[in-house]
Amino acid sequence: GADLRGADCSRCVLARADLTDARFSRAKMTEACLGAANLTRADFKGAELSKAALGKADLSDADFSGATMDGVDFMEAKLPGANLSRTMLKETLFYENDLHGAAFVEADLGQSQFINANIEAADFSGANLASAVFVGVRGENSVFKEADMTKACAAGETCFAGADLQGAVLNEAGMRGSDFSGANFEQAKLEMADLSECNLTQANLYRALA
Repeated sequence: GADLRGADCSRCVLARADLTDARFSRAKMTEACLGAANLTRADFKGAELSKAALGKADLSDADFSGATMDGVDFMEAKLPGANLSRTMLKETLFYENDLHGAAFVEADLGQSQFINANIEAADFSGANLASAVFVGVRGENSVFKEADMTKACAAGETCFAGADLQGAVLNEAGMRGSDFSGANFEQAKLEMADLSECNLTQANLYRALA
């Protein structure tokens, strides 16, 4: 793949380009246009991608670990298996994204919105999801261990069946009507959380603090 490590690609236009296995680590890509590009397995470790346009791009198995990505447009992008651990993603909109198996470990996703997204088996361990919004999300077997979900809210038949929320903080979270069947809330903090009308069949609430 193309080697653009450390390059200044700010505002560059690479829409619909085939950049499979490309290397962009530590590159400056502020406001770059990569819409509908094939970026399968691309390496963006430590890159600066603020306000970049990645709508409808194929980012399967791409590595964004440690990247700065505030204001990135991910509209309808495919991100199965992508690594977004320790990224800055505050106030990001994930609309109809495939995030199956993606890693958001210790990512900053405060006030982000997940609308009709697939986050099945995605890993949000230690992530900041304070005031995040989940609407119509498919999140079976997702992992939120020790994540901060303070004041997060869910709506629209959101499903977290089998999710691992061990040690997560859900204080004041509004999860009314969500499916948490088989979920693990062990040692989670649920002070003033709204779990009314939730499906909690076979959920583990051992030592959860309400």
